[in-house]
Amino acid sequence: MNNRNILIIILNWNGWTDTKECLDSLLTLTNVSFTTVVVDNGSTNDCEQIERYVQQHYGLSRTYTKQEIDEARTLPVTEPGSFVLIKNNENLGFAKANNVGLRFAELTGYEFIYLLNNDTIVESDSLQKLFEVIINSTYAAVVPQIRYYNPSDTIWCCGGEINGFYEAYHYKNEKTDVIPHEHVMQITFATGCALLFKRSIVKKLSEKFFFGEEDFELSLRMKQQGMRMACVLPSVIYHKESASIDRSAKFLNKIYVHKLNRLINIKNFAPLRWPFILTYRSFKFLLLLLFVEKIGFFKSAKFAFMLYYQAIKLDEVTKDTFFKLLQLNIN
Repeated sequence: MNNRNILIIILNWNGWTDTKECLDSLLTLTNVSFTTVVVDNGSTNDCEQIERYVQQHYGLSRTYTKQEIDEARTLPVTEPGSFVLIKNNENLGFAKANNVGLRFAELTGYEFIYLLNNDTIVESDSLQKLFEVIINSTYAAVVPQIRYYNPSDTIWCCGGEINGFYEAYHYKNEKTDVIPHEHVMQITFATGCALLFKRSIVKKLSEKFFFGEEDFELSLRMKQQGMRMACVLPSVIYHKESASIDRSAKFLNKIYVHKLNRLINIKNFAPLRWPFILTYRSFKFLLLLLFVEKIGFFKSAKFAFMLYYQAIKLDEVTKDTFFKLLQLNIN
């Protein structure tokens, strides 16, 4: 295997419409050699549609189950331009499912891994520009300029900096005309939405979190080990994340899970400063509930205290915990 070939790993879970648009955009990529792996995370019937799509657009394809990947000692080398479907028998969450793809990469000798959300659309030269930077520099990981799918002239994420309170993002929600488009910007936070890295350096995502936080944990780990990351601003992709504030029924539950994930993560990396950060973050959550969401004091205090208590008690957010938290009656 030529270790300059790239393995693109896309996670699908009952999202074939988005996944198809993402795969369509990958077919337009130019001047770069890659193999596509879709890890299906126990979807209801998406695998049949994926297999029909592959028959139409790819000359070479292989299908594996998670069990086959787990038990294999070696696998046949895949040719550039081919397609691999890996079927999980259940929803393993983001990190565990992507780790199945990383295990496949290890078995087949890929050195460069591109994790890509299924709800993204890539520009034709975006991967080439990422790849040119990572092979000609000391960066261990790079991310593109990620814009909203709509409006496409607004930034969703260009990476960020892990500051004293573990939160900072570059150009978020700003118009694209403020960005120096020929610039490579060093960062300390790299989003897992679109992340190109060297597998010899980053072999596995943390499985402590069922969904969310794995990219922040990886960024903390890389920063701690002195590894450099960058956002390649000339590389552009689009993410179907809404630019408007989500006010769905489970909006606050998602915020709660995000904050709990982050606090548990920080506890592992900054144990001496963590009590102060825990108190500060829990208080901010209380203010959010009181003054932004207009929830009564007693209910707001109850959930802020629950966040505080669970962050102390838990060392991970499992699948069961994740779905229980989504059912909390916060509103």
